[in-house]
Amino acid sequence: MIAAGDVILDRYRVEGLLGEGGMGQVYRGVHEMLDMPVAIKVLHDDTDPGLAQRFLREAQTMARVRHPNVVQIFDCAMLDGWQPCIVMELLDGEALDAVLERERAMSWLEVLDVASDVCAGLEAIHDAGILHRDLKPANLMITGRGLSFGAKIVDFGIAKPTTPGHPKLTATGVAIGTPAYMAPEQIVGAEVTPAADLYALGATLYEMLTGELPFEGAGMAALLRKVQQPAPPVKAPDGRPPIPHQLQSLVASLLETEAAGRPASVLEVRAVLRGVSRSTPRSLGVRVAGVPASRPIERWRPAPPTRRVSADAPTQPTMPALRQSGVFPPVLLAARLPPSRLARRDEREWLAGLLGGTGRGYVLGAGIWFARITRPDGPDHAQAVQEALRSRYGAAVRVAYTEVDAGFELSPAALTGATDLPRELQLLVASI
Repeated sequence: MIAAGDVILDRYRVEGLLGEGGMGQVYRGVHEMLDMPVAIKVLHDDTDPGLAQRFLREAQTMARVRHPNVVQIFDCAMLDGWQPCIVMELLDGEALDAVLERERAMSWLEVLDVASDVCAGLEAIHDAGILHRDLKPANLMITGRGLSFGAKIVDFGIAKPTTPGHPKLTATGVAIGTPAYMAPEQIVGAEVTPAADLYALGATLYEMLTGELPFEGAGMAALLRKVQQPAPPVKAPDGRPPIPHQLQSLVASLLETEAAGRPASVLEVRAVLRGVSRSTPRSLGVRVAGVPASRPIERWRPAPPTRRVSADAPTQPTMPALRQSGVFPPVLLAARLPPSRLARRDEREWLAGLLGGTGRGYVLGAGIWFARITRPDGPDHAQAVQEALRSRYGAAVRVAYTEVDAGFELSPAALTGATDLPRELQLLVASI
């Protein structure tokens, strides 16, 4: 039995229990030499040898993947010669299933952010020659709130290497996974391919968008009958903005009964998600946070937004008046940058230096950076920031900006996710 204060593997000090499930416990710990927080996953002491072998294979499998959207494995060993444990990255966040239990469903903009991260991680897993086989909300960790979501794939307990030379620990004809998210071929115990992970991704996206599972049933037989039928339409819950048609079609294709009818790879899914980001809200007529699509975001050029002011509210200088006086309205700028670069401290320091005293930058999720920028150098100041970003990160970086009222502010509540981000920022993020 592990207790707080124990030191395992001569270097990890246990600080306390984080959680417990049917297979074992997860403890919070710290690497004593590096002063680095870690999570320590330990199986129950009555675990059968076959499950212990699969557990250790999880560590070996996960260690082959190095990606910001996949949990990182640091160490693995047998405690006292018989109890397996894995030492991994400690994630500060909440499992997606807990988020959905509380919120029921998410806005499609939030789903886009999570889906982009999950697909990036899943692509790295497949590139390493691994099938996850149990992708579901409980195995996705969310590390932010609101539009600042970042997601990591965790728990590879039933992952399967697809490369030759690895031992086969499960038999053909045995269904492995979580029924509600399993592809039809997985339910009947047939050979699985990356298409099974794509089906699970589709079921997860369906649940995130609608608050319901596409197929449910009492037992495997009832579930199998349902997954032999077309998936029900993807429809946003009452009171939520409509889901873009392109995103609905993507989820439907991921839930195709036949593996051959699903997208060919995660790369194809990511291309569709980027298409939704580029085309929404301008061409699809979708309302975002109550803002009609007729109000476009103009890429590469400032586009002043409209603003309603009550009759008894203090008046502020209009944008034309500001320009005539030589003072230019501030610009709200958003950029989609490489997550691996944005996670580095030196890159964030460079971004702060890029703004100097003209504004302040913030990070959203894994790959979005935005800033409110004053323009002492006139109308071309935001263009200069854009060019500096493209020079440092490459021509593929996506940038959009728009003028905002001089009184525009980002409240602490919005920045921490307690309230929605301003509509101008939501539209900018959707446009990139």
